[in-house]
Amino acid sequence: MLRRLGSHLTNQWMGALSLFLVLGGGAAYAVGTVGSEDIIDESVRSIDVRNGQVRSADVRDDTQRGGGLGAADLAPGSVGASELNPLAFVGLDISRATPTSPFEIATNAIQGSEVSDGTLTGLDITESTLGGFDGHDAYRDLCDTPSDNSFRDCLTVTFALGRAMDVLVVYGGGGSHGSFDSDSGLAVGECRTKVDGVNRLEPVNLATEWDSPVGMASIINVIPLSAGTHTVALACREDPTDMHFRDLTIGVVELGFD
Repeated sequence: MLRRLGSHLTNQWMGALSLFLVLGGGAAYAVGTVGSEDIIDESVRSIDVRNGQVRSADVRDDTQRGGGLGAADLAPGSVGASELNPLAFVGLDISRATPTSPFEIATNAIQGSEVSDGTLTGLDITESTLGGFDGHDAYRDLCDTPSDNSFRDCLTVTFALGRAMDVLVVYGGGGSHGSFDSDSGLAVGECRTKVDGVNRLEPVNLATEWDSPVGMASIINVIPLSAGTHTVALACREDPTDMHFRDLTIGVVELGFD
């Protein structure tokens, strides 16, 4: 009898509690039944989130639509030096100009290795810092070639390029007689251009009649070269009589910047 009375009282108490919740406007939720649609926008604040509760795994991946964090998600001043990867910067890359000024990129912090090829344009470069084109030249007043009629490098210019580019090479000079061919009365010779030991152009003939020196027309050549050290030369020979080659010049202008 007592057991039946206790069960009856319990049922009455549960019924009264249910009626109270309904009349009072209250609602009861089972675990796992609250979704984002049940939460009023902007109603959840930092105080409602337990410390350490939100982790990187709780942030949507950058590759998904609407994923990742943007600038709007970060409070002003929330990212400081402690949040930066220590391997991303070296000492003094980011500093203050004065103790109270904002952090900024320090002078000379960005080097060529940090800049992607092809990303800079003329607007990014101060023209006064470029300087002029690099040039190289050489001069020789006299070259007496051997009597075996073989070509001899009378004049050479060696230079280094920091990157691949075209170079403008100008050759010049002239010849004077040493002896004459008895039949023609001429002293004959020829010169050819070379780049890194390889013949570049066909020989240019020179001939001196009796006592009259002859000048060689300037040879102008634009040559594409790779980065590295290169040598251009003017090689001459007498054919077949003795000839002296005078006032030989080579000028090289790099048509680009290292």
